[in-house]
Amino acid sequence: MKFSLLMIAILSILILTFPVFAADSFEETLKKAENGDAIAQELLGTLYTLGNGVPKDYKKAAEWYEKAASQGVDEAQYSLGMMYYDGIGVPQDYINAYVYFNLAAASDHNKAIFKIYLVQAIMSRDQIEKAQNISQELFKKIVDNKKFAADVIEAAIKKAESGDAKAQYELGLRYAAGANVPRNDKKAFEWYEKSALQGNATAQYNLGMMYSTGTGVPNDDKKALEWLEKAALQGEKEAQYNLGMIYYTGFGAPRDYMNAYVYFNIAATGNHEYAIENRKQIQEKMTPAQIEKAQELSRELFKKITDNNKMKKIIK
Repeated sequence: MKFSLLMIAILSILILTFPVFAADSFEETLKKAENGDAIAQELLGTLYTLGNGVPKDYKKAAEWYEKAASQGVDEAQYSLGMMYYDGIGVPQDYINAYVYFNLAAASDHNKAIFKIYLVQAIMSRDQIEKAQNISQELFKKIVDNKKFAADVIEAAIKKAESGDAKAQYELGLRYAAGANVPRNDKKAFEWYEKSALQGNATAQYNLGMMYSTGTGVPNDDKKALEWLEKAALQGEKEAQYNLGMIYYTGFGAPRDYMNAYVYFNIAATGNHEYAIENRKQIQEKMTPAQIEKAQELSRELFKKITDNNKMKKIIK
């Protein structure tokens, strides 16, 4: 995972998001998380942070990040460190912020390494020493947890190698988040690609964003658009939103307010908060005739998405 989930530019709303969401329903993800699945726990933290599919709740986000962090998920460790650093969802606490940045840094999390330098600059020597001692204690617990999870990872790899698209996607998530495996964006990309080629919409979205951001693979705007469009046609609203952003900002494709409106409009039907806001903003830049044309294109695209979803149900 590539962007700090707690550093979203809410005021401008003009952002490219790259959260990695569960292909399961919220209820399925919650069940997995309650059963100790580190990836599901980290995903719930993300969902509650962004308010995606659930009411925004930073306190719950922190609780789930903490569970995932204790299993060695470096992105959860970093996100929890940010929450303590900023006092979001938890009381501001530089010692705990240092602890979780330190744990994530042990997995070569670049942003966490940078944050350690920032937070220790405002800590006393005694506070730093205390934070380092806590870090060592937690690190030992995490190592023990990872040893316990070795059988789970082996089974996950075996299932993914058998060709199971969902297992391939979930293995990609593990490598992207560093969940019970060393974080490896290149391997995450490889497993997402295998899953995406079998039609997994969320894997297609992640693949598109990796091409867009140059994460685990060289930047390729053309391929980014191709994969995001595939995901968007399957109803993946984050893909729809990010396509809207690409056309709105002109980063990754020529600026096109018509296409931007269409994708924001489609994502807005799924109650995507930022898409709704951006649709309002872009209307101010369009003529009535352009808006009418964009709405017509939106209806055509929405029908394609609906037909695709119906076909998927028939095939299943």
